Order: sequence, then C-alpha cells, then structure tokens
Amino acid sequence: MRNTAIFHVECNSEELTISPTKGRIPADQKLIFTIGFVSYVEKDFYSEITVHIRGGKSLKMPVRACAKIPVIDIEEHELDFGGITFGDSKTLPLTVNNHSDIPAKLILDIREFPEFEIILPPQNNDDDVVSEIMVPIHEDPNYKDIENMNPEDIQDPLNEDEDEDEEADDEE
Repeated sequence: MRNTAIFHVECNSEELTISPTKGRIPADQKLIFTIGFVSYVEKDFYSEITVHIRGGKSLKMPVRACAKIPVIDIEEHELDFGGITFGDSKTLPLTVNNHSDIPAKLILDIREFPEFEIILPPQNNDDDVVSEIMVPIHEDPNYKDIENMNPEDIQDPLNEDEDEDEEADDEE
C-alpha cells in the first residue's frame, strides 16, 4: 500500500528560488518543482538542493547554472534638448543595443524626474524594440488640451509686467 509523501525542501543558496518548498504528494502522483536562478555577476554556479521526505530517505538534487551578463550600450552619449521654452516639448531618440546572445531587461527609473516621460512607438514586427524620451509640457490645467490651445492666451510667467503693460496700452 502506498501513502502520501510529505516533504520540505532545504536550499542554502540565496540565488535560488524554489516552488513549492513544502507540501504533499499523493500516492502514485508526480510533483514538478520550479527552480529559479538569479545572479548579478557572471559566473558558473553549482549547488545542491535537499528534499526531505517524512519517514523516508532524503533526496539530493544537484543544480548547475552559468550566469552570463549581456553586453549593452547606448548609442547617444548625451541627450541635448536644446532651448526648450515653457509649454514646449521635444522628443529625442534613445537607442539601446544588446550585442550579446542572451535577452536583457533594461530598467529605466525616472520617477525622480517628473518632467521626463517615456513614449514607446507602436510595435512593429520588423523592427527591434525602440524607446523615446519626451519632455512634457508643464503640469498646468491650462495646458491639458495642447491641440486646441490658443498661443495668444499663453502668458510668460517670467514677465509679470505683461498684464500691466497691456492694460496701459488699452487705456491709451
């Protein structure tokens, strides 16, 4: 007669994640373990995982991995937005190349710079993935509808005397 096996997994490596780490395996059933490996340095990895089975023999499973680091470069050495005035925006390309044979994940954290926005172009099956950086207009409720905005209604915030000069001209 076969019984349910109760197990827990022992792993001493911080670079490995194992799922599930404990559980039950019904009689005459199988269980698939998922093992993840993450390393931030290039190296050959070897470790051993021990599966302890209640009332039974412990099983040792060797785990081997080879961590490679992708070769990434950015074509543009600088992004020069030039003279952007208040309420203006400008889009510049940011080209990232992966010269390695492994996929890479790029994380661009610009949360500290709310004046920048990343706009991805429509995906095209023939092209590689491309990104764009855009400097959006000032977060003023008057500028929400840029297409319908009248340029004559925009006042220069640096020229506070503008209203007074216009009123004086109107009176004359």
